[in-house]
Amino acid sequence: MIDGWSQEVRATRFPQLVDATRIGDANVERAAGKGRLDRRSHRHLWFVLGWRTARALAAHGFTVEVLDDAHAARARVAALLPDGATVFTAASETLHLSGIEDDINDSDRLIAIKPRARALDRQSQGAEIRRLTTTPDVVVGSVSAVTETGALVAVSASGSQFPAYTGGASKVILIVGAQKVVPDLNAALDRIETYAYPLEDLRARATYGRPSAINKILIVNAEPLPGRITVLLLREAIGF
Repeated sequence: MIDGWSQEVRATRFPQLVDATRIGDANVERAAGKGRLDRRSHRHLWFVLGWRTARALAAHGFTVEVLDDAHAARARVAALLPDGATVFTAASETLHLSGIEDDINDSDRLIAIKPRARALDRQSQGAEIRRLTTTPDVVVGSVSAVTETGALVAVSASGSQFPAYTGGASKVILIVGAQKVVPDLNAALDRIETYAYPLEDLRARATYGRPSAINKILIVNAEPLPGRITVLLLREAIGF
């Protein structure tokens, strides 16, 4: 038994899922509606929230893997990407901090889309840039929130990653930090406005010299094509 669940039950009911045991402190305390949790309560609450969320995602057509940390996600992403695949890395602090962005864009075995798109002129070659970023073999990115009811919520100033997320890419791999698990869509939107956006705005001003904006929000309630979207749900907090 692991945290009250047998390996047989997990393997039979949720073959894509791996055991989960912790979640970001801030989200745990908000979800619990109380102050600081002791270690045992912390682990138990993540077990409840993590499995509830993973189970809901799996029921909505997403392939779900729960991993320990960014290091595990980095290795798993590398294993999921086939040699010679065209891969687009969506703008993501999670990809940046984990090293996944550099792994892909500096790879010799993959065809990285972002460096190719950046080498093109936006004014005269905009159509080619859109084609490259919209229809890669794989898009790798993240979302701003995932609900316990099984929905993914992403926000973007430009929306450049959304066409690939919604249907343009053959495969989608999303790495999601534990702190992004929220009860429902209202909580997801609140998280975007009060937490994710202010941090992204600071990053955008420092990196690009201009502010960010909540211009476009994508809600993915389900994936009709089995195996198309893989969610790597981490047991540690990472990203915005």
